[in-house]
Amino acid sequence: MTSEEALILIVRMAGFKLLVRANRLGCDNDLARLAHDNVIAVLDAWRANLADHIDLICSVARETDAQKQDDLAHHLHQCDNALDRYWHLGEPYDVGGWHNVDDGFVSPSSGEPIEVGCFPIAQAIPDELLCGLAAILHDIAIECRLAIRPTIVFYKVTPMPASARNSMMPFDPDAEIPW
Repeated sequence: MTSEEALILIVRMAGFKLLVRANRLGCDNDLARLAHDNVIAVLDAWRANLADHIDLICSVARETDAQKQDDLAHHLHQCDNALDRYWHLGEPYDVGGWHNVDDGFVSPSSGEPIEVGCFPIAQAIPDELLCGLAAILHDIAIECRLAIRPTIVFYKVTPMPASARNSMMPFDPDAEIPW
């Protein structure tokens, strides 16, 4: 990606960030506000990555020492590959985030309780709960090539077993070992 392409994407992302912020003002539920905040965070993270990429391109062009320029060019090549890999092959972002639950959750679409097993469960967030964000996500996907899904993911974390001995108890070297 050239610095011009990265700069154009930064400008597009800034416009979408402003649009998402403006749309957030009309949200009537916490899930929609969380979703808007998550989209803004994704756009900010990608803008920072693109700004770092532009800075590295400029550093390579400014460097006069041939050895340092080769080192920077090699680093730029690695960053280009990483950026392209994450940009084109990256997993879509879940706008509702990932949430740890103990046994189950209430589906945002149906209002019915659902049990969570050992695998994460992704639930689509209805467009009416997102307060207009779905249309903006579609435009972001087309203009910026960023896939952001209107889903929320629930997963169950198995509790760690309690230790056999309280670690805060003082150690007694004369005590009998239970095994």
